[in-house]
Amino acid sequence: CSRLCSFMPAALLTSLALASGGDFLTRNGLSLEHYLVGQAHYAGTKSFGTGTSIGPVPTVLDGITSGTEKAADGNSPSNPTCSDTDFASAWCGMEAGPWDYVPSVGFSDIERYMDATGQVAANQFLCLTDNGFGNAANSWDYPLHLNLIELNFPFAYRHGEATFPKWNTAVSKGIMLLHDPDGHIRWENGADIQVAYKVPDGTWETPKAELGGASYKSARVLTGRDFDVEGFAMINHTYGIIGDELMPALFPIDASTGKVKGPMVRTPDIDSTTGEFNGKYLTSKGDKVHCSLADLATNECKISDDATADASEYVRHGSSGGYEGLVSLG
Repeated sequence: CSRLCSFMPAALLTSLALASGGDFLTRNGLSLEHYLVGQAHYAGTKSFGTGTSIGPVPTVLDGITSGTEKAADGNSPSNPTCSDTDFASAWCGMEAGPWDYVPSVGFSDIERYMDATGQVAANQFLCLTDNGFGNAANSWDYPLHLNLIELNFPFAYRHGEATFPKWNTAVSKGIMLLHDPDGHIRWENGADIQVAYKVPDGTWETPKAELGGASYKSARVLTGRDFDVEGFAMINHTYGIIGDELMPALFPIDASTGKVKGPMVRTPDIDSTTGEFNGKYLTSKGDKVHCSLADLATNECKISDDATADASEYVRHGSSGGYEGLVSLG
């Protein structure tokens, strides 16, 4: 999970590395090529405890249960909120789960959007959600997706003392759920994706028009238990590559729909002396190869541990890292 994975399920103020965009630039025939770091207000969520939409939440993400592992535990919450800890940590949520929608989380990669003509669309960006709530264990019910974001006007905060507003509204133009209806994604031990084993409740089996009438379960939507997606390269309108850090691995998608187009490819371990492939592949404790199929089937193995990964035939890499940015592939 990147530095941006902390979530605020109320009106989201996400620190984004987004390029300037919007009507101002369009009117003047401009589209900046470089990124400006600032604050973008994306209100794709609901207000605290009231269920009132202030986004609105994209319909494909509304009415879907998520965050069951973020539930508080009585008076001593096992998942303390920011107010519980007096905002002592950046890794806190504004309220305890579960939620009846999919909250916005930080984006782990942001790329300029290519439209169906092959042109780079002015001021629109495909934003890759991070794995959900922080790790494989607590994100098994977080659906991975791309969010097509448009910015309304240029913005910057203390970049050359810019006179643009310090806050900018980001608008979602569409959600592309990462899904694997053709069953491309499998692990070497025969493991399948999370929805093949357990979903939080019946909302994941409810037909969604955006999925052609399929449900999250039947469309085989990927979750934060399957991958911790950190990088995205958009090759063209219908082809992109997702980079994951749980293995780490790469897998191809249709960038216009989020549909997985082929199997994942693991990262080989390279001998530091010879510079050659040594016959082993990288892994981490979140990798499903370290779980038995029986434990996966009962959702008892949401994450393994470093010792198990070290004892395996794979080579454990750091807990964070792996394809955090794939722009050079594009």
